[in-house]
Amino acid sequence: MERLTRAIASKYLRWATRATTLWWRLRGRRHLARERASARAFHRILKMRWSAALDRLDLLVIRSRNSGAAFNSRHRPEAATSNDYLFDALTKLHARACRVASEVVVLLRHGYPEGAHARWRTLHEIAVTMFFLKTHGPEVAERYLLHDAVRRYAAAEEYQKHHQALGYEPYSQEELDSGRQVRDALVARFGDAYATQYGWAASVLSSPTFRSIEEAANMQKWRPWFRMASEGQHGGSHGVAFTLGLSAGGDDVLLAGASDAGLADPGTAASISLVQATVALLTSKLSFRGARDAAAIAQAGDEAERTFAIASRVSRSQPRVSHVLPRPLWRRRNVRVSSPR
Repeated sequence: MERLTRAIASKYLRWATRATTLWWRLRGRRHLARERASARAFHRILKMRWSAALDRLDLLVIRSRNSGAAFNSRHRPEAATSNDYLFDALTKLHARACRVASEVVVLLRHGYPEGAHARWRTLHEIAVTMFFLKTHGPEVAERYLLHDAVRRYAAAEEYQKHHQALGYEPYSQEELDSGRQVRDALVARFGDAYATQYGWAASVLSSPTFRSIEEAANMQKWRPWFRMASEGQHGGSHGVAFTLGLSAGGDDVLLAGASDAGLADPGTAASISLVQATVALLTSKLSFRGARDAAAIAQAGDEAERTFAIASRVSRSQPRVSHVLPRPLWRRRNVRVSSPR
C-alpha cells in the first residue's frame, strides 16, 4: 500500500509539474509585458527623483576614467622602461575602480541600492589598496602583483576538490604542478606569510587582514558603511531584517524587486571612494597637471555628494515606489506606493 501511495504521488507530481510549465509557457508573454510596463512606469518616477544626482555620479566616473587614461598615456613609457611596479598596480586598480563605479551607477539607475552598495564595498577595497600601495612603494606593489599566482593556485585547489560534483573537467596534474611550483617559489622568496590571503602586505604588517590594511591606510572610519554593505551582501539574519531599499520603513513589505529608496548612501559612498582612488593615482607622480586634475576630481566628487543629499531630502517627502511580491493575478498590483517617510 505504501509503495502504491508513493507511485501515485510521484505520478501526480510529474503531471502537476508539466501542467505548471505549460501554464507559464502560455501566459509568460503576458507576465513579461506587464512587468515591463510596470518597470517603465517605475523608472520614470525614479528618474524624476534621482536623475540629477545620478548624472553627477556618471559624470564623475567619466572624468575619473579620462583623467586615468591621460595619466597612463603620459607616464606609461617611462614606467615601462624603469619597470615601475607601483605605476602598474595603481593604473590597473584605477581602471577597475572606474569599472566598478560604472556598475554602481547602472544598479542605482535601475533601483537596486543594495546591489550598488555591495559593489561600493569592492570600490572601497580598491581605494584602500591603492592608498596602501602608494604609501609603501614599489616593493610592496611588486608583491601585490605577483600574489595573483598564490590566489590562482588556491582557487585551482578548491576547484579540483569539487569539479566532479560540478560536472566539469579537472585540471591536469601538470597544470597543478606548474601552479604549485610558481606558488612555492614566491613563498620561498617572500616568506611563509606570503601564502595567506593578504600575504602581499606581510612585509609591512605582521598578520595582514583587510581591516589592518584599512587601518594602515588611515581609512578605517568607513568601516560602519563597509559593514552595512557586507550585511546586505551575505545571507545573515540582519540582511533579511534590514533592506536598504526599504530604509524609509515598511516592515509589512517583502521587497522582491527595485525601489526608489536608499539610493543616497551607495551613491555618496561611491563618489567618495572613486575620488579617493583617482586622487591616489594622479598624485603618485609629482606634477602640476596631476595635482590640478586631482583637485578638480575632488571638487566634482563634492558636487555629486551634495546633489545626492538634496535628492535624498526631496525623496523623503514623497511617496515610496517599489516592486513587491506579486499578489494573485486577479488582484495584482505591479507597483506599490507606500506611505511617505
